Amino acid sequence: MYCNKCGSELEESSRFCKHCGNKLKDDIVEPVKTQMSLKETWKKSNEKVEREQQEKKQKKNLERIEEIKQEVQRDLKPKDGKHHVTLIKSKSKSLCDNNVHISELECMLEIIQSRGYEIVDIKVMGVQWTGSTIGAEMIVVYK
Repeated sequence: MYCNKCGSELEESSRFCKHCGNKLKDDIVEPVKTQMSLKETWKKSNEKVEREQQEKKQKKNLERIEEIKQEVQRDLKPKDGKHHVTLIKSKSKSLCDNNVHISELECMLEIIQSRGYEIVDIKVMGVQWTGSTIGAEMIVVYK
């Protein structure tokens, strides 16, 4: 590299000419650090795992709701003005996961009502713990 003012030969890494003092480079770009800190890496890893777990949970809930739809549609009695009873058993891995039980019941009720039936009564029969799974049994009376 040469000085653009005096023409002296210089090292490529020079910022100023050592002969005349001319500033050689206006835009010095410092290398950007591309490595994330260990804390940032850990945080991103945890976020990814949490997101994957949430997606897996949502997929499982949707699959369960689809099963319920098929069960309810299969078990609906003919519309004859009489009272009929159906049972739903919801399952969850967590005591705190009431949304799963509620979603399953709402799904079942939606199907029954969309077929033109009237919901007469809903009874929770009980809650059971089996290992790490909690299940709720609900009876729905419809006509």
